[in-house]
Amino acid sequence: MPSIGWTLRSKGRILELSVGGRWYLAFTVALGVVAIYSGNNVIYLLESLLLSSLLLSGVLSELTLMRVSVKRIEDNIHAATPGEDFFLVENLGNLPLYCLELGELRGKSRELTAFLLYLPGRARVKVRSRQTISVRGRHRWDGLFVATSFPFGFARKIKVVEAPGSRIVWPRSLDPGKVAIQEKRSERGEIEVVAGEVVPVEPWQDASRVHWPATARAGTLMARPLRWTEPREEVWLELRAPGPDMELRISRAAGALSRKADTLVLLAKGEPQVIQGARRGLDALALLPKEEAAS
Repeated sequence: MPSIGWTLRSKGRILELSVGGRWYLAFTVALGVVAIYSGNNVIYLLESLLLSSLLLSGVLSELTLMRVSVKRIEDNIHAATPGEDFFLVENLGNLPLYCLELGELRGKSRELTAFLLYLPGRARVKVRSRQTISVRGRHRWDGLFVATSFPFGFARKIKVVEAPGSRIVWPRSLDPGKVAIQEKRSERGEIEVVAGEVVPVEPWQDASRVHWPATARAGTLMARPLRWTEPREEVWLELRAPGPDMELRISRAAGALSRKADTLVLLAKGEPQVIQGARRGLDALALLPKEEAAS
């Protein structure tokens, strides 16, 4: 969201006058000059109403930004696809908040990705971000921002949240098409540990699988559950012959990893590079040098 109109900056705040706000300010100044030279009390009264509206707008917008807390919850994101991020917005005051704009700050540019019309007092809500990043790779930002034009829309007051960071943007997820995919079948009876889950250990089960951090939290022996392995797929991506379709092949490989495949094999110079796990494979595809896509 580029800056528009006149912009004023101070520590932690940015003020942008809207088009209507500039006309309002110009009319207020002109009417003040007329009031001074004419000495007409009615014009003085109108001038005071205009100035008080400006003052009220500034006070209410500042109170809004002082009482709001915002944090982004990041999730998966593919290039050229709306992400799955959320903003966690909290009202720290007892009065409701209105017309909150949320987004990402990079240098002097801002990207508006979410809007919240109303937030009750002492409430906390999750707002989906509509951010779309066009290219794969590592995406960096300097902070977040929350802005409001409440109540009259004369200006947009922006609160800068200093939270620099970076993330990996996966390639676009396309139909695998002609990407080399091989199915690997597990041996009969082979089992694997389920990551991210824990279950109680029964007295007759193998105690060597005990997950001690989970055990300490639960107060009883806990372990990773086991399951029978299923047929999986390997994605083979040829990097030794770059061409104009390289980005397309990378996107198709990402599509295969997003669906069923769990292993990525990169065929570059030397021995093939095997990357286990769909998420690790998607990270590797995202960070491939973009020069490889050149013809």
